[in-house]
Amino acid sequence: MMHYVPDVWVRMRAGGVTNRQVSDILRGNWKSYVALRELGIASNPVCFFFRKFLYRVRTYLDIKSAKLPGS
Repeated sequence: MMHYVPDVWVRMRAGGVTNRQVSDILRGNWKSYVALRELGIASNPVCFFFRKFLYRVRTYLDIKSAKLPGS
């Protein structure tokens, strides 16, 4: 039995296995959507993937605009 936990346990950074190829990103997003749907959290796949895309773009832009230490 699975339960939804409304807390942040891990903060992810850009990179990793799901950022290597577009197909990996889509596969990871699909797995996330299926898991949320099984828990009764996700309902509309179009909204889910659109929000994921916007979040990924925002994260990418934040990383690019962040200043490196010593620069």
